[in-house]
Amino acid sequence: MHWITYVLSLLAAGIVSGFASGLFGVGGGIVRIPLFLYLFPVFGVHASVVMHLSAGTSLTLAIPSSISASRAQYKAGNIDLSFLRTWIPALVLGVILGLVVMRYVSGRFLIQIFAFLILAVSVQMFSSLLIRFREG
Repeated sequence: MHWITYVLSLLAAGIVSGFASGLFGVGGGIVRIPLFLYLFPVFGVHASVVMHLSAGTSLTLAIPSSISASRAQYKAGNIDLSFLRTWIPALVLGVILGLVVMRYVSGRFLIQIFAFLILAVSVQMFSSLLIRFREG
């Protein structure tokens, strides 16, 4: 693949994930990882490491978008700091456990877990939407 196509593909992925991050607060990973799972093999990344590379790259890219989106959300008054403080210890523990587990599982298994989580969140969101729609 030509380097211009490579750069344009990554720029497009960055715009879409940045938009999702700012609009929905998802950090863009929900958009970036599926894009990376498609793009990285096209660019020659071996299938056995594509999920590991996608997750690591997505997390690294989340840092600047998270900082800028968090600042904007804070200024808009959209962050509950007391609620946030209760989540931080569990979040740190979860990140540590996830990093340890990631070392020992295959890329294929990680893709399956990621797909299941996306499906579960989608079903939950859709169910909530249906319930609200029925309630009027």
